[in-house]
Amino acid sequence: LPALVAFLRYPVSQTPLLADLAKWAYDLLVVRAPAPPPASDIIIVDFGDDAVAFFKKFPIPRSAVAQVLRQVAAGEPELVGLDLLLSEARSPDEDRELAGALAEAQNVILANQMPSAQLPAQDPLPIFCQPDPQAPAYCASGAFGLGFVNLPVDDDGFVRRMFLLPPRGYAVLP
Repeated sequence: LPALVAFLRYPVSQTPLLADLAKWAYDLLVVRAPAPPPASDIIIVDFGDDAVAFFKKFPIPRSAVAQVLRQVAAGEPELVGLDLLLSEARSPDEDRELAGALAEAQNVILANQMPSAQLPAQDPLPIFCQPDPQAPAYCASGAFGLGFVNLPVDDDGFVRRMFLLPPRGYAVLP
């Protein structure tokens, strides 16, 4: 009897109504959970609307990003995450300047976008991260490593999961 119940439970739990109920129950648990205290050792530098207004340019020039990255690196942080997709070339001078700042810092994780049903793959240009799956941090030169910035979206538009394994064609999960 327990085996029969277990066998029948899976197909029934995959019906749209029960799947939605499970998602809503999860959402209720998450909303009711107490918020964790803010981390005291994380600093966020944001290139928002004020930066766009200051430079009168979007996207922000890579030379400006390089300058800020050098200032942040001067504080000797353990790790820097750069949440910018560097998948398209700009002027050679700007690209070289940012690549130099990444190499000098030696601790920058760059954004990449893993392919999904909604989005195409976007990896940084080789000038910013020369991929080497054998390297401990995945980048043989330029940045320290990669981290994906997109997560799977459920059919109701919410993110409740993340990748456990890399999709086919990816040598490593950042």
